[in-house]
Amino acid sequence: MDLPLTRRFIGSIPHLGSLVSIAAQGMASPHPHEHWGAIGEIARSQAADLGNFQLLYRIDLRPSETFRCPECGVEGKGLAWEFTNPLTGVRARFSSLLMHAFLVHDRMETEDDLMTVDNVPRGKRKLIIQPRDLYHVMRGTDVPSDVLEELEKAQGETP
Repeated sequence: MDLPLTRRFIGSIPHLGSLVSIAAQGMASPHPHEHWGAIGEIARSQAADLGNFQLLYRIDLRPSETFRCPECGVEGKGLAWEFTNPLTGVRARFSSLLMHAFLVHDRMETEDDLMTVDNVPRGKRKLIIQPRDLYHVMRGTDVPSDVLEELEKAQGETP
C-alpha cells in the first residue's frame, strides 16, 4: 500500500513542542516551578489556538529515547509520535521507529524488539500503520481532502 499524499502531509503537521519553544523564548523566571507552570500554560494556549484554526498537531513522547532503524542503521530520537485532533480530542500514537519507516523508507510496517524492564530482548513485535487510525485523527481538521480520500480508500487494504 502506498500513501504518498499522506506521507507528504505528515511532514507539515505542526509540532506542539516547537511552537511552545518559540513562544517561550526570552521567558525568564527566578523559580523553576514558575517556569514550568508558565510553559504548561503556553502549551495549553498553543493547543487551543491550533484548535481554533482546526489544525491537527503532534507531540513527541519521551524525546530522549533512541531507536536504531534495522533497515538503514540510522539512530533516531523519541519513543512515539502522537497526533491530536484538537476539535474532537481523538489521538493516534505511532512509534518513532514506525514513523521513520513510513517517512524515510515508504513502509507501513516494521519490527521492533520487545524488551523487559531490565532492557533484555524478549522477542519481536510487528508495528503497523493502519490507515483508519490516521483517518480518524485527521478527519474534521485542516487536512487536504485528497489526503483524507487517500486514507479512506486505503482503509480496506492491508499494509
